Amino acid sequence: MTWLKWLGFFLLAVSCRAAQPVEGRFTAGLTTFADDSFVHNASVGGSLRTYISRRWSIEPEFLYSWHNGLVEDREYMFWANFSFDFVERGRRVAPYWFAAPGLHFHRSTLAPQTFSTTGAGLATGLGVRFYLSDRVFVAPQVRLGAAVGFFGEVTGSIGFVLRK
Repeated sequence: MTWLKWLGFFLLAVSCRAAQPVEGRFTAGLTTFADDSFVHNASVGGSLRTYISRRWSIEPEFLYSWHNGLVEDREYMFWANFSFDFVERGRRVAPYWFAAPGLHFHRSTLAPQTFSTTGAGLATGLGVRFYLSDRVFVAPQVRLGAAVGFFGEVTGSIGFVLRK
């Protein structure tokens, strides 16, 4: 898949920027889609954040979301987060805002039929990084957006400072 190669190239290029802090994180939480009714999906994923200034950063992110019920849903979301830290780096508590354009792939199965959709998305949200040490943090986060429908997301992450 060509887009996957480009995503890999982008992540590699971002992580190789000299003299900029890099953070990686693993994420888990709940994504709720507003369809005919509310559909609650479990979500897991990861991201890699690189600072482009003292407070601005970019953070490519992948999230996989699923729901098993009468209808089996699978969501694959790729976000290009642009984040702004409200405080200077180096603080133990670091609130941030982010906005993210992205791609959303959706697949639903109601046996024996499966259908899928692909579309662009846009989301925004707030989070806080709580540094447990110089290299480890936890980060609750809330996101609202539109991507093949409206959704809300509450996640928690554990992150690691890969380069200071």
